[in-house]
Amino acid sequence: MSKTIAGREIDLNEEGYLTDFSQWTEEVGQAIAEEEGIALTDRHWEVIRYLQEAHQKQEALSIRGPANVAPFPSRSSTRCSRKGR
Repeated sequence: MSKTIAGREIDLNEEGYLTDFSQWTEEVGQAIAEEEGIALTDRHWEVIRYLQEAHQKQEALSIRGPANVAPFPSRSSTRCSRKGR
């Protein structure tokens, strides 16, 4: 199945996920986000670019990876504090 996204014909699976990595562009990502009602910020794009680069290099992905990429703060500075502690 295919769909026109950001003026490009994009191949999708039955669930609507892209099946050809080479068809993804930032314009396609932006259009998909807009369809979903998501306003992408600079922080979103930092994570997206990190994941795209890691995928292209065929690196194993980890949820800890983006936290180690500047300018993300260290884990100690992002901890939530609980009231009374």
